[in-house]
Order: sequence, then structure tokens, then C-alpha cells
Amino acid sequence: MPPHADPALEKRILDAARRLWRRGGEKALTMRAVAAAARTTTPTVYGRFRNKRDIMRDLRMLIRRELFDILYETKTPREVCERYISFAFAHPYDYRLLTESWTLTHSGVEPRPTSELMKQRLADMFGGEPSEYARLTMALWAMLHARWKNLDIHSPGAAAALAIGLILFAIAATFPPVFGLLAH
Repeated sequence: MPPHADPALEKRILDAARRLWRRGGEKALTMRAVAAAARTTTPTVYGRFRNKRDIMRDLRMLIRRELFDILYETKTPREVCERYISFAFAHPYDYRLLTESWTLTHSGVEPRPTSELMKQRLADMFGGEPSEYARLTMALWAMLHARWKNLDIHSPGAAAALAIGLILFAIAATFPPVFGLLAH
């Protein structure tokens, strides 16, 4: 009789990969290390995932979902930015994996739930349709990412304050009449 497949195996492999990823990023993520951490064999891991890139893709989807769940609880664009930057500081390897895949995300290959959420939060705050805020959303993500990557800010509070300034700048540059409302 053939052995029964372990329905929890794939989750166990991804959980193990996630622990390794959070400890050391891509260098820590080898198929052998994943197999050992998941308490299985390397051929079994290869049976579920063709290579490390497949594991990283599934990790990226898992992390993207986790970030979306964190951001979904927000009510305003400011809260979205604050939680986004807090996530980036709390989980730098996770954030790096998400942002290294932007070409996949923005080419339509992978979903963009956080961008859709931000567009909705902006529309809720300022009116109009979420699609009208696509450029502003991209500008916000780009500025938040640039600040996280290039500034020596080790405090999520300082980063959040910077995020608020970036939001105001992006809104003023994109929608000058709206900025007049915010200034009062």
C-alpha cells in the first residue's frame, strides 16, 4: 500500500521556510535547510516545490496576505502608511522579498491588494473613485520605499512622521485643490 500524503506537509515546509527567511533572508533559504527545518527530506521538498524560487514565490504571497490583513484594519491613508512602514521595520527580510518582486506585482503577474486598499482609503477620504488615485498610490509606495531603503531611520515612529509628510507632499503634487482643504 502506498504511503499516505501528509496534507499538512506543504504548510510545514512553508512555515519552516518562513522561519529561515526571517532569520537570514535568501542566504538562509536552501532546500536542504528547509527540509531539515520542516522535518522532512530534501527530495520531498523538491516534490512540492521545483526550486527555491517557487518557495520564495509562495512566501511572497503569504507575506503579501499578512501585510494586507494588517493594513485592512486601517481607516485612513495615514494609518495605512504608518502600519506599512512599521511592517517594513519589524520584518525587513519580508519587506525586501515583497519589494524585490515589484516588477511581477506591477506587471499584473501577481495581485496588488495593498495598492487597491490604499486607493480605496484615499477615495474614502477625498471622494471620487479608487481608480482616480492610482498615480498617487504609486507615488506614496515609491516614496515610502525610498525612505525606508535610503534613510538611516531606525524608529517606526520617525518613519511614520516622515510618511505623513510624504502623503501631504504627494497629495499636494497630485491634487492641489485637495491640499488646500488639508491645510485648514
